[in-house]
Amino acid sequence: MFVLRKLAEMLRFLRFGPTRLDALAARLDARQDAADARQDAASVRTDEIMRVLTAAEQRSGELHSYLRGVQAELHAHQAAAGAQAAELYDQAASTARAVRAGAEDARREAEWTRNQVSALGAALDRLQRSAGAPGAAVPAGAAAAQEGFYPTLEHHFRGSAEDLRARLGAYRRWLLDLPPGPVADLGCGRGEWLELLGEWGVTATGVDLNAPNVEGMRARGLDVHHADALEWLQAQPEGSLAAVTSFHVIEHLPFGVLLRLVQEARRVLAPGGRLIMETPNPENVIVATQTFWLDPTHVRPLPPALLEVVVRDAGLELEALLRLNPPAEDGHDIADPTLRALMTQGRDCAVVARKPTAVAA
Repeated sequence: MFVLRKLAEMLRFLRFGPTRLDALAARLDARQDAADARQDAASVRTDEIMRVLTAAEQRSGELHSYLRGVQAELHAHQAAAGAQAAELYDQAASTARAVRAGAEDARREAEWTRNQVSALGAALDRLQRSAGAPGAAVPAGAAAAQEGFYPTLEHHFRGSAEDLRARLGAYRRWLLDLPPGPVADLGCGRGEWLELLGEWGVTATGVDLNAPNVEGMRARGLDVHHADALEWLQAQPEGSLAAVTSFHVIEHLPFGVLLRLVQEARRVLAPGGRLIMETPNPENVIVATQTFWLDPTHVRPLPPALLEVVVRDAGLELEALLRLNPPAEDGHDIADPTLRALMTQGRDCAVVARKPTAVAA
């Protein structure tokens, strides 16, 4: 500023007149003032930018600190997860060893049980053959009275035909891949299962000892034989049936007869054919202690585990142990879980077994 003013004075005296020099000096002063104003504005803007940069640097430092914390936490979680995975692996390996050991124990126990069942069946057969004491004789007319009473018993405790058909519908899936041949229903009762099979296009025949039931089924056009189930099976050709079914019959049989029945069923089944047997489930405590004994012709309850051994001992392949028809009450008001399971278990159980397709010679 000082230099410009001095220059203006020199020019005023050296070359220009006073008026022109004053105008030039004024313009120079104005330009200088404008330059000073721009510089001041630039300084203000620079200060603002510096404040923004300072704030950004502070925020960046905070973010870096937060990220370092997150990374440290992540590393800690990874280390914990690795330790937990190693612990789970050790537990899984230990469980696998325990399962293998348990499976071997179960195999040995099943082998022992199968031998015991076979021995028991043979003993029962011998006992039945040797039986015949006068006290065991059935009074005249008692058998006929029991036969006439049984339809009444079924009506009261087995349920209506509609209810029974609905429950039996659960077995349709086991009829889908049978080999060619008819289905034989042993102890066909009132014929609900035979009617369902006919509606599904399955050729079926029934066997029952109760004459009134047989007459009623034949009147409805069903193919039914009035015969003893075991004797009827023994008269059938080997491999002639696609399936053998029996619903609430085996609990009426002496155990030795049951073993022979299953053995004969395996013989008459075609390779790939199925045996289906349903019985009251004694795993349900109400069934075991009350409803099973409503039928005076019942011999003994048959737990699912026993049925599994019976069919395996006869050379059949177990496909399923079913627990069916649970009570309507869910037992939510029973606090003890074991008691709740016993009270709400399916009231019926069934074994589904298949004859191997590759039959040993």
